[in-house]
Amino acid sequence: MQSQAFIASELSSNRGSREVASASRISIADWGNISDTPNTLAGIHENITRFPSSPGVKEPTPAMDYSQELKLVTATIREPLARVEMLLREQLRHDSPEIQSILDHVAEMGGKRLRPALLLLAAQACGKITDEAIRLAVVVELVHTATLVHDDILDDANSRRHRETVHRKWNRQISILAGDWLFTQAYFLANMGESTIPGRWIAQAAKEVCEGEIRQNLAVKNFELKQPEYFDILGAKTGSLCGVSCKLGAWAAGASEEVCNSQYEYGMNLGLAFQIHDDWLDYWGTKERLGKPVGGDFLAAKPTLPMIHALGNATPQERENLLEMCSSPSSENFEQFKSVINRFGASDFTKEMAKSFSIRAIGGLRSAGLNGKANWLERLAIAAVARAA
Repeated sequence: MQSQAFIASELSSNRGSREVASASRISIADWGNISDTPNTLAGIHENITRFPSSPGVKEPTPAMDYSQELKLVTATIREPLARVEMLLREQLRHDSPEIQSILDHVAEMGGKRLRPALLLLAAQACGKITDEAIRLAVVVELVHTATLVHDDILDDANSRRHRETVHRKWNRQISILAGDWLFTQAYFLANMGESTIPGRWIAQAAKEVCEGEIRQNLAVKNFELKQPEYFDILGAKTGSLCGVSCKLGAWAAGASEEVCNSQYEYGMNLGLAFQIHDDWLDYWGTKERLGKPVGGDFLAAKPTLPMIHALGNATPQERENLLEMCSSPSSENFEQFKSVINRFGASDFTKEMAKSFSIRAIGGLRSAGLNGKANWLERLAIAAVARAA
């Protein structure tokens, strides 16, 4: 990865403080003592200042449902999000009826628009939501959608959000090319403004996402994978795009370099908290809540935090027994494996680790001295690790 000094030297132009240096990604060394972070999530929730009221928006309550909380938070940016959706549809237009049918299908695969929401919420917390923020929110959603199209090929998924995946409806070749089209459209839109900064940041984040996916695929059946390496993979494949979304929002609002970098770290830590909680849900969630069978990572021989923690704390004999189950993944072995790793506290450890990253995200926000609307970002960080099984 390019050094921060090199990136800083590359980013000089006439926009002053808005031309900020790219924040360095959190490195492996930073993960060393994160498990020592005290579990103060409940205290953070109790001490959050009263959220700014908005017409038709209820005050958040401690009994959290993630989907409901996300609706409450995004209701504060309802009009800008509607503009993002309109511009996104405009970007997914093509003169060719054949290509348009593929883009229409892709557009309907859209989920909760979390990354555009993060960008807009960050802009709002740092000043105001500008036209540039709207454009960049579409950019991050195009990149995210491209990664989903390609992920579905890698996972050989039949459906996404109850719709056929692109490669199932057409074929793998069309799906690869559709994902490429989305990436290039994102880069084109990112460079439509006066500055080349957004294009560079987006390209760096997209590169890191790809690197994370490569490393994760290489880690399949690698039962020697350690926690620092795993966190670094998650930081690339999930945290990078969340981080750059928040950073771009701050940049579009005219924030300082320090604030832009703090927003990046908030997004990075939020992405890690969310993904680690997903690790937990894949073991201890339910099919009804998840909308898919549990145990998918185990059955695919993908080492995630519950497995890594258990293997790292087992005796040599226990480890040998666990590895035997990991090497022959089946539904029966999954249930047996899960019962064994519970003895090592894998469930509590995974949940606490997700909370630790959530706490880091919130702490970074508070140290940045943002306006009161940053509380909505805090709320997202709490809700991300309170999703029910």
